[in-house]
This record gives sequence, C-alpha cells and structure tokens, in this order.
Amino acid sequence: LAEGSEFVADLGADEVVTWDLSGADAGLVTVDDEGSLSFDAPAVPGTYVVVVTATDASGNVSVVTVTIEVRDDTPPVVDAQADDTVETGEDPVTGRLVVTVRIADDRTDVVLLTADELVSWSVTGGADSTRFVVSEAGQVSLTSPVDVGKYRAEVTAEDGSGNTTVVLVRVIREAVVVTVRADVLEKVYGEEDPELSYAVTPEDAGVTFTGSLARVPGETVGAYAIGQGSLSAGANVEIVFEGSLLTITPRAVSLSGVTDLEKVYDGTVL
Repeated sequence: LAEGSEFVADLGADEVVTWDLSGADAGLVTVDDEGSLSFDAPAVPGTYVVVVTATDASGNVSVVTVTIEVRDDTPPVVDAQADDTVETGEDPVTGRLVVTVRIADDRTDVVLLTADELVSWSVTGGADSTRFVVSEAGQVSLTSPVDVGKYRAEVTAEDGSGNTTVVLVRVIREAVVVTVRADVLEKVYGEEDPELSYAVTPEDAGVTFTGSLARVPGETVGAYAIGQGSLSAGANVEIVFEGSLLTITPRAVSLSGVTDLEKVYDGTVL
C-alpha cells in the first residue's frame, strides 16, 4: 500500500459470516460486517500483520493471516540551519527549497542542511557543482574560496526508501566595501613630495592594499588633486575613494648684502 492509505482490502466468503481480528497489529485496523479491512488512521510505512477469522452460523471458522506492506512514498523534508548569512525560499517553478548564502570573505563553509529522517547527501547538479561538497552530516562547503560572483549547486537528500528531495544552494560572494580617504597634504615649493598617505574605514576590514595614490603633476605654487592612482585591494574589495589636495606653498627667500640707500628724487636711479 501507499503511505497514508486507509483501505486495505475487501474480504469475501461464500456464506454469511462474522469477522474478527487478532494479532499484534489488530488494534490498528478494523473489519466491518461486509469484510472490508481498513486502517483506523492513515497508514505509516512499515509491515503489519493481522489474523482475520471468519465464523459462519454453525460455528465453523476460517482463519487467514494478512500481511500489509505500507511503502514509504514521502520525500524527506529538508531545512537549512539559519544564521544571519542564510536566506531560504521556494523556487516558484519547481517548488524546491532554495538556500541563498551571502559571504564577503574567504570562508568555505556554506550551510548545514537537516532532514526529518535519516538520509544520505550528495551534490547532484548545478552550474558550479564541482565547487561544492557535502558531508554525511549535511554540511555544504566550497572546495576553495571563491571570488566575487554567484555560484550554485543542487544537493540531494535520499532516504532509505529511495525518496529524494533536491535543494538548490546558491552562494553569493559580495565585495568588501572600504572607504579610502586621501590625507590633506602640504609642501613648500622646491621640496620633495610627502608620502601620499590615506585613511581606511572601517579600520578592521582586514584588507591588504597594493599600489599607491597619485597626484596631478606640477611643481609651481598651487593646489594639486590627489587621486586613487594604482591603489587596489584586489577583485574582492570595492574601494570608495575620497580624494584630497596637495598644496604647494611659496618658499620664503632671505636676501643678504643689501645696504640701506637714500637719495632725493631726481628721476634717476642709483
């Protein structure tokens, strides 16, 4: 029988009889006056044995043992262990569970899947299936850290009866966003440029930079814009850059050997 069935069978006799049940599972089934054998409630998977006795008006009896096999037709119910990076939903077309995990670092653990019965887990499909593995306990992981992008795989839970549930697991690697603010700098005309320094927010982002800032060329007195230049933190970091200015100020000049002179104006020079 299929899981959830109630009707078992119609028993018949060649004369009018009364029906009785006995046996280990007799309390789970009933038989009516017509010999219709049924479960009292929707059947759960398993093997059930009842002894049916038919007795005629003369007291003659006929006994038959009925073995009822109820097969497991229900796929396992799968869920995802929740945390602040995990979102769950349902595919509008297939009705499958969709688990979306957002990460912003090099972590490889993705999500722990759980089932309402004992199952075996496997990665069975998806565009990026080779990047995923799943343990016997249902822990889905990446084989190695991934760059910014979207990755997907199908994970299948299979119970002992061969019923399966497929879950779509999606990993979205998001960029780490940092703000780089160039420092306001100043130098005196004729001096070497100071180091083009900057501040990073948040300070604990754990980002490693390469390259350096650059300024607009020029050595005359004035203000020169400082830009991002070649400063980078790799493909997985988005830099929000705030520029600044390097100001070149006049150089003070002192004169020596000049004598005070005086004359009455006559249109000539000394």
